This record gives sequence, structure tokens and C-alpha cells, in this order.
Amino acid sequence: MKLPFILILFFSLPILGQNPIGKYRYLDKFEKVSEIELFKNGKFNYNCHLGGCQTEITGFYIIKDNKIKFKNDEKYTNEFLKRESDSLIAIDSTLKNFGTPYYPDMSMVDWKLKSNCIKPLKKIDCGCFWSKNNYVKL
Repeated sequence: MKLPFILILFFSLPILGQNPIGKYRYLDKFEKVSEIELFKNGKFNYNCHLGGCQTEITGFYIIKDNKIKFKNDEKYTNEFLKRESDSLIAIDSTLKNFGTPYYPDMSMVDWKLKSNCIKPLKKIDCGCFWSKNNYVKL
């Protein structure tokens, strides 16, 4: 009678010894660097670099069933940036030729939590490059 209960409990727990809090990094053989840092309070910092291209995003995350869902802070959403850009163009129409900065929408892809790494479930636009690689915990 105890065995089924123990098995159910065991398989419903996250991977043993797993603490998702910390910094994860993807680094290739060239200049591509991408990092995500998860904090205890449910916030994250994300940044990536490829030569002169650099992106940094903050937001919130939740973990459910060994999957991580991210949500950008409002100032890193396309809707917010479009509103800001439109309001500046309304003040000075010469600004319409400058364009709007781009930030990756981290909510578009769920991530899988593994014992020593996290991985996007499908290709993600990191802002400077596309990635579907493991981010190893440092």
C-alpha cells in the first residue's frame, strides 16, 4: 500500500538536488554569449552578446512541471516600445526614421529545467542570434 504512494510522491517531485536559482550560460566557440540568472523572488535577468549586439532584459518567471515560463517586464515588451516610439514621433516627426529597439519576448518559448541546465523547448530569438542550446548552470 505504501509503495504506490511513494512512487507517486517520487515522480511528482522535481529532480532530486535541483535548485533552479542561479546563473545559466550558453557560450559557443566564437563570440556568442547568452546568460539567464534566476533569483529566489521569481525575477530573472537575461543578457546576450554577439560582437557589438547586446541585449539585456529583466522580468519574472514561474516553474511548473519542470518547465520555466518567462514574462518580460513591461518596459521590454514590443507594445510598450511601440507606444513610446509613437509618442516621441508625435512630438518630433523627424524621429520616425530611427526605428524601435528590439527585445526578445521571453514568454514566446517555455524552457525545460534539467538537473544542471535549462533549455528552450524550441528555437528562441535571443535578440542577437537564434538559439536552441543548453544553458549550463555555473
